[in-house]
Amino acid sequence: MTWSGWAGDEEPRHFQQGSETRTFLRFLESFATHGEGYVEIARDNLPFPMLSLSAASGRGVVHQFQAEDQSYVLGGDGSVPVGEVVEVPIIEGLATFSGDFVLALHLAVGVVEAFAQGAAVARLGEWVAL
Repeated sequence: MTWSGWAGDEEPRHFQQGSETRTFLRFLESFATHGEGYVEIARDNLPFPMLSLSAASGRGVVHQFQAEDQSYVLGGDGSVPVGEVVEVPIIEGLATFSGDFVLALHLAVGVVEAFAQGAAVARLGEWVAL
């Protein structure tokens, strides 16, 4: 596994990275505690599939990448109404997502944790192509 990310709202961003599942799971605990951050994870030393988790204000958005030009976003859990939007950090800055794609942070962290422990991406929820 390979992963990199940051947690918290401090500037400048302090990226962490690693290759051990145990270290990543500890990072996820910190991530959930801070309630804000960005992380990418891939398994088996392969670039794909890769998941990313963007979080702010206790909410998260999970992306799946199957190839450089093939990405998906995980369907939301209803914690944010469909007509409302949430702004979360992505690698390039900030992005806005409707409630269709927002999860409570503890659920989003659970998705990424399950992936890190070997769950197939198809079993993690309903993915929508971008």
